[in-house]
Amino acid sequence: MTYLIMQFLLCLIAAAIIGAIVGWLLRGFFGGDGGKAAKARVSELEGLLSAEAKATADARAQIKGLEGTLANTRTELEGKAASAENLLMLLKSQTERERGSLDMQMRERAGDTSRRQSIQLGQIASVEAAWRAKVARAEASALDYQIALEGAQKQIGEMHRALESAKADIAMTVRFADDGQQWQQKLRSAESQMSALQNDLAASRAARATLEAELAALKAQAMSSAPLASRLIEVPGLQPLMAAPVAAPPAPQVPMSEDDLKDIVGIGPVLERQLHAAGIKTFRDLAVLTSQGVLALAEKLEHVFGDRITRERWVEQAADLHRKKYQTEP
Repeated sequence: MTYLIMQFLLCLIAAAIIGAIVGWLLRGFFGGDGGKAAKARVSELEGLLSAEAKATADARAQIKGLEGTLANTRTELEGKAASAENLLMLLKSQTERERGSLDMQMRERAGDTSRRQSIQLGQIASVEAAWRAKVARAEASALDYQIALEGAQKQIGEMHRALESAKADIAMTVRFADDGQQWQQKLRSAESQMSALQNDLAASRAARATLEAELAALKAQAMSSAPLASRLIEVPGLQPLMAAPVAAPPAPQVPMSEDDLKDIVGIGPVLERQLHAAGIKTFRDLAVLTSQGVLALAEKLEHVFGDRITRERWVEQAADLHRKKYQTEP
């Protein structure tokens, strides 16, 4: 609309300028010979002005038509705007109602959520209290377990030390067992030699007894007959026999103050020292122990139980070693 008004104003200004020019020309040319030409020019300009006026009238008609169209368009737009405003108001009212409904639902849900949260918080607090009680009990149990573990570790350490001692004893026992097998072979050989020597000794003793009996008879005869005694003295080899006293049978060998207790399978240097400290120093001291004595001895020894002494047959081994060494009963 503004564009059309500006066009109309420009046309009016152009017509005024043309009119002024035409008046100036008419004033200058009407007084001379060029009046006809001027009139012709004026006529031409009037034609132009009429054409311009007609164009202006057409423009005005177009402007009025456009103004009507613009008015109709404005009326239509205003109607549409009113309809849109009504629709907007309706939407606003519906939105307000829905918002109120949603707010109410949200408040109800918030109330339900707060109630659920309070219930859940109470449950969480009870569960937390129960877990704290369990943790406290677990800590107390852990402390008890720690104390028990320390005691067990001490016992394990003692058992390790006992095991090391037992390993040393076992190694010593194995070594002595290996040596014992060799010594047993040597002992069997020595026993066979001793048996042969004992047989020879018995034969020698029998022969000596016979000779002593004959010598006694000869001495009796010599006492009864001096010439015979002088002749017997002159016999080579009889004078030492007649002068020597009759030998008494050999006395049994007295046990030494200490025996090598390591000869017993199962006893090593450590146990031998402990046995000496307990008063067991000879095979006989160990061989004469009763079952009560074995238990009492086991209590005095470290890392040794009564069944070990019985299981390894220390008492029987000591008795056998005493018999072999001293030829007497313990």
